[in-house]
Amino acid sequence: MKPKKPKYEDFKTVCSANGGIISGIAAYFGVERKTIYRWCDADEKFKEALEDSRENFLDLAENRLQTLVKGIPEFGENENGHRVQVGWKVPPDNASVFFVLKTKGKKRGYCERQDINMNANVSMEGHIDIDQWIKDKSKK
Repeated sequence: MKPKKPKYEDFKTVCSANGGIISGIAAYFGVERKTIYRWCDADEKFKEALEDSRENFLDLAENRLQTLVKGIPEFGENENGHRVQVGWKVPPDNASVFFVLKTKGKKRGYCERQDINMNANVSMEGHIDIDQWIKDKSKK
């Protein structure tokens, strides 16, 4: 028996609650993963709901990463009554800083290796015949 496709609003809510993770969505509806894919292939609104839930989940992760990079300062008052940072509720996380620099900072040179374009168009004008060059050098 073919599983009954849920209402769009229900599907959208479950997608959002599961961060767009197919196995969680399928488990909620009691269907196989391939059924979720079929629903999305057959209905553009379902497909958009799934994609939106994945994008929202990624936004959530990026927001958390931003918090880890910045840290959460703790404020208090100094002897003059001015508000100053007195410590950290959550200190900046060095591993998160390195991750951001290595991924989003590549254009600025923050990487562990250089990406080399092997498809570059290299001109061979003025090339040297190495065999002839060796013969010429050995004659001298």
